[in-house]
Amino acid sequence: MIAGLFLFFFLPNQLIQFSKTELKVAPLNLAKVKEEYKIVKIFEEAIPLIEKRWLFGDVEGNFTKGNFTCLNEIGNYKSIDADYLRCNPNYIQCFFESQTGVVPTFEVIFEKSKYHITAKPIYKSPQRYNKPNRFYKLLKYTDENLLELSLTINEVPGSELKIYLKAQCNQTYLPQRKYLYGMSDYWNNFGSHIFIDTRLVTFRDLTDWIDYGDGETDADIPSDTTQLASFAYGVKPDAMKKYCAFRGKQLLTSYFFDAATFYPQDLNNSQPAEIQNLPYPFSLKTQDVFLSKVQKNPDEIITEQNCNSIYIQECLKVSPYKYFFPYATSWIEMHESMGGPFEYLYNPIEKNQSIKASSYYFNKISPYHHLGLRLKWDENSFSVYNFEGLIDTDGQTKYKVGFRCFQNENVDNL
Repeated sequence: MIAGLFLFFFLPNQLIQFSKTELKVAPLNLAKVKEEYKIVKIFEEAIPLIEKRWLFGDVEGNFTKGNFTCLNEIGNYKSIDADYLRCNPNYIQCFFESQTGVVPTFEVIFEKSKYHITAKPIYKSPQRYNKPNRFYKLLKYTDENLLELSLTINEVPGSELKIYLKAQCNQTYLPQRKYLYGMSDYWNNFGSHIFIDTRLVTFRDLTDWIDYGDGETDADIPSDTTQLASFAYGVKPDAMKKYCAFRGKQLLTSYFFDAATFYPQDLNNSQPAEIQNLPYPFSLKTQDVFLSKVQKNPDEIITEQNCNSIYIQECLKVSPYKYFFPYATSWIEMHESMGGPFEYLYNPIEKNQSIKASSYYFNKISPYHHLGLRLKWDENSFSVYNFEGLIDTDGQTKYKVGFRCFQNENVDNL
């Protein structure tokens, strides 16, 4: 996966001078040119190392060992999967603040000498963080968000390179093929390149929109920054759409969600004559899924291993819900295709049939634990009175609704 990297170097002064009658070549300062060449080459060697840190996050595993000292930026490792750190600006802040158990420099060797590249904290900090400066700034570039870093070489005073990193860690490609919507309607995405977010949007994501894109939402953004890893809830559809637009994306639709979750009977045939609506996203062998077994034997005990597969109501008493954990991963690696919180899906086909039904609000024998089933929501608020069909929710009176985005490179062709 490519981060998407843009570079701005500070190059030598103008070497060629023009006059009205003649062309004069200014004398070259070979020592200066050689020094600037060295700077460029050192930065060039460091760039793949910086990209790796951005794309893969805590490769040393220090976060899960509890060795981070910046919980105010990231949160508690016990409630967050380490995948959260990939393409995460807050992790980059922690890293360059020396709070991740790793020396925050990138060492390269040029002409047998060692050089160390790091970032400079030159950007004004948003008010939510109790620090005057940040090591990064988020920029809008065409329809994308880029993370700007200002790098320097410790051994070369005055050296500077600005790089721009693109977040592409949490996207998955939807293959071009024939798909099923709901129970019986066929459609296809031939000619379109669809990229779906593998994760639900988080409160941390919303703060980017608010701090750098003048976003507004009625949602209660946690003042405790350690809670920002939570999926964002309390957001109404209009704000969801505006957030996705800030990212250069769109709010995920019900038919793309079905395409990403219904397991194809034949992965090699992109235009099958018939497509079955299988209940689970993992495989064709539905009888092996624990929910299928408990339908036949309701007394079967739900285990932590079951919960790591699909996080349902009983799991709330078995193991804590963990942000960014790969629950219910679909055939294209989209997470939380079943279980977990409610998810809003923009549905232009069946108005108000917009909530992914399978969730941790329903128990193990609920008929809602089946792909393709949705609930009605009036989109006005999040209480029990705003939804239809809420049964077996164990007395729940207020509901959390998450959402995710997708990108379509050929919107007009769909």
